[in-house]
Amino acid sequence: MSIRKTFQQLLWPIFLPTFCAFLSLRASLILLPLYVLERGYDPAFAAFIISIRGIGMLFMDVPAGFLVARLGDKGGIVLGNIAAALSLLLFAVFDQPVIYVCSALLSGAAFSVMMLARLSYVGEKCELQERGRVIAFMAGLQRVGGIIGPIGGGFIATYFGYVPALLTLAGMTLVAAVISQVCCDSTAPDRANAPQPHAFVSILNANRTIFLTSGIGTLGLMSLRGASPLLVTLFGSALALTAAQIGFFASLTTILEFVMFLPAGHIMDKWGRKFTLIPGTFFMAASLLILALFPTLPGYIAGTLLMAFGNGLATGVIMSIGSDLAPPECRGQFLGVWRFVCDLGFTGGPLFVTGLMGLVGLGVSSVVLGGVASCFALVMWFFAPESMKKMSSRVN
Repeated sequence: MSIRKTFQQLLWPIFLPTFCAFLSLRASLILLPLYVLERGYDPAFAAFIISIRGIGMLFMDVPAGFLVARLGDKGGIVLGNIAAALSLLLFAVFDQPVIYVCSALLSGAAFSVMMLARLSYVGEKCELQERGRVIAFMAGLQRVGGIIGPIGGGFIATYFGYVPALLTLAGMTLVAAVISQVCCDSTAPDRANAPQPHAFVSILNANRTIFLTSGIGTLGLMSLRGASPLLVTLFGSALALTAAQIGFFASLTTILEFVMFLPAGHIMDKWGRKFTLIPGTFFMAASLLILALFPTLPGYIAGTLLMAFGNGLATGVIMSIGSDLAPPECRGQFLGVWRFVCDLGFTGGPLFVTGLMGLVGLGVSSVVLGGVASCFALVMWFFAPESMKKMSSRVN
């Protein structure tokens, strides 16, 4: 099957729902803290709401594999979108801290189910030599959502209020659910191989070499990705930049990341996944060194752009490697454990910087994080097999 035909077949079932869902998701990450502040809560609680969403995502990664095995890929995609819409409706209707916390947890859990099911579906439908470009394009759509969603959501909130904005975002997510329900091929639930309570440990044991090599490499990249928004904000604040100026640079970096998805997908499918993940990690680590050593506006611009270049070069690589390595007999369960390991890095990166910053300052803590991530990338370079070749030998 040609790559063009594959893209056409995935346009309605995957690409359009992904775009709608991420318009809503990225806008909500901006609007929800502002909405909570407008309701009279303090900034610490507003920040906690976003943090608790990450916890919901992390703790749902493994159970998401259970759900996808029982519901099928299509069922998981639809359920994830409906749950995400429900979380936004709860935010809009109820003004109670407990409801906010529960809604944030539900939002993170819904995202985890949705992403895992979508990745499993793509892994099933795409040929190996096309997968990198397809997943990179899907990740590019997510970044477009990160550009358009906050602008559109902010416009609605400014001129019509936060509740109409949240209801609109919930509607976008429901549209994604409807499109997926109508257009996705039905996938049979894998009840014959449904995971048991000990499946998490079993999958780790059965694939321990993968998680100790490829998993270590992805952990480093994800720690940098998780910490990068925080570091861009903190370094900008240290230069006395305004919120609008920092926001401008954040949007600029997102645009550069989006531009990179085409070359990233091409490199992955032509030379292998390691040829994007490892250079991407090194570029992001180097950007932290620039930000720390050159605390000036030109240094800030150079560092943030290099960070975006490295992150964009690694567009879709985490999902591609997971999809390559997932055993066909327990794809959903493996991907759940894979996402859990990767999200540990995504959650741990900001915590690492925050904890170390109190001891040695912002610059040193960011350089240390970059050094640790680079060491993790070297582990992957020397000890992890190329996942595309590994998958190819399995197929043959």
